[in-house]
Amino acid sequence: MRYAESLVQTAGDGVIRWADVVVSAVDSVSARAWLAERSRIHGRVMVEGGFAAAEFNLSAFLGTSGAVCYRCLNPGRQSSGSCRAYARAAESVSIIPAIQTSAAVLGGMMAEQVIQILIGNQEWAGPRAYGNVRHPALSTAGLPVNPDCPGQHNVLPVLGELGPAPATVGELAGRLRETAGRGWLLLAEPAIADIACTRCHEMCRVRATESAWLARPLCQGCDGPWPRAEAGTAPQAVQLLSLDDEVSARVGAITSEAIGVRPGGAVVVMDGEGQHGLVLITGDAERAWRPATPDPTSMTAIRRHPATPGQRVSAEDT
Repeated sequence: MRYAESLVQTAGDGVIRWADVVVSAVDSVSARAWLAERSRIHGRVMVEGGFAAAEFNLSAFLGTSGAVCYRCLNPGRQSSGSCRAYARAAESVSIIPAIQTSAAVLGGMMAEQVIQILIGNQEWAGPRAYGNVRHPALSTAGLPVNPDCPGQHNVLPVLGELGPAPATVGELAGRLRETAGRGWLLLAEPAIADIACTRCHEMCRVRATESAWLARPLCQGCDGPWPRAEAGTAPQAVQLLSLDDEVSARVGAITSEAIGVRPGGAVVVMDGEGQHGLVLITGDAERAWRPATPDPTSMTAIRRHPATPGQRVSAEDT
């Protein structure tokens, strides 16, 4: 098992391309929307679920063009909270943030959905199932395609390959200009160069995705992670970049990794003829992940001491 110490939006499309099935079980609505859109454009099934107290719901959204998607049901992207922050806020007002029996039942059902999809059974794809752990029954509802859905509904064709991941957004745009010619680069979400702290309103130098900014939109002077920008700096954020024009210095300096453009990933472009498609980035997406197995040198070791009958063996950190 492996994991990435980052927001999924920063981990990038490589994790979606690597997966056979994508499981969405995060609190952040914006993260679910990102997962839904990137799963669709790469043709991956997304199993999605959530719960509140004893009630839960789940769906499987197909990775086929034209099918209903998560954003048909939830078109907004208004949250960027974390499970930990939510739990702390709920606990501070004496609310139990989660009932673990609900989590266990939902997790088991989502795992079974994944297994069935992997063996070719997509019977449950499409409808939404609703349940309550205190009542042994499920109800289902069909989900129609929302004609006003703001999400991605088509699996995109591969238009080409970029080669190794570029170091910066400026290099990314330049290399796409060389390979694709005229057109547009469509980032998965806005890249923020500079923006105002939400507490003191001083300008912050962000150089990251919108989701990374929204997770803690404060400057370092307000106990946030973002350094203050130079005096006179204007806010700047972009999501659509013309390949016909030079990228501004501030946007061009944003690292590709900061916006999720990593080895094994992809970017969406619209070529000069108006066709949307994927340009793939070579490399191994797993290089950015960490193994979940602890380093044996940092594990808690059992050191056996001479013990009298009935005395427990002690554990010491080594």
